[in-house]
Amino acid sequence: MGRAPCCEKVGIKRGRWTAEEDEILTEYIQSNLFRRLIAKD
Repeated sequence: MGRAPCCEKVGIKRGRWTAEEDEILTEYIQSNLFRRLIAKD
């Protein structure tokens, strides 16, 4: 008998990101990083 997996880890996909996921992350960083830099000044 083993332990049940933690509820936070259920359904997590592991491995390389898809091109679509890369694009989503790139767009998010580009749109939010600029705002964050302005807010610090």
